[in-house]
Amino acid sequence: MFSRHGSVDDHIDHFHNYGLYFYATPDFQFDARIGWRFGDHVDQAFWGGGVSVRF
Repeated sequence: MFSRHGSVDDHIDHFHNYGLYFYATPDFQFDARIGWRFGDHVDQAFWGGGVSVRF
């Protein structure tokens, strides 16, 4: 949930998202996510991915 304060449009946005991750090694990880907004406002979707390295 995102909530706006002090703006002209101060409605609350609710999102639904999923993600997964894959540990290639104990120190190296891949991840991905996808999601979308609930409600009657503008339809919006998002996606992304990343890589994490521990050193």
